[in-house]
Amino acid sequence: VIKDATGHKVFGVAQSISRKKWIERPYEPRAALGLAQQFNLPALMGRLLSSRGIDAEGVNSYLNPKLNTLLPDPLHLLGMKDGLNRLLDAVKKGQNIAVFGDYDVDGATSSALIYRYFLAIGIKIR
Repeated sequence: VIKDATGHKVFGVAQSISRKKWIERPYEPRAALGLAQQFNLPALMGRLLSSRGIDAEGVNSYLNPKLNTLLPDPLHLLGMKDGLNRLLDAVKKGQNIAVFGDYDVDGATSSALIYRYFLAIGIKIR
């Protein structure tokens, strides 16, 4: 059960509404205290970071993640370079470009984003 520095249950509960118990992972007490003090964090946050193996060097990137450090380089995706070259060729030749997307939320959103991007840079697509 997760407890605060005074030994009380965090948020006054020991389990979720679905009866899953909240059990604190093992952590390194000295490291947890050091992280909490160094970064002016609550003791619980220091313990959580320590239990996840986060050290002082990794605290800022863990608490303030950036997409460019979390996502892989898109050019490493299979077929990306070929697709990019084909797209550039179509733009240079003034060929029609179509955008296909599926009908779920991420498909519709990504299709709309790419459509609006091409319009913004002056390329007509269908």
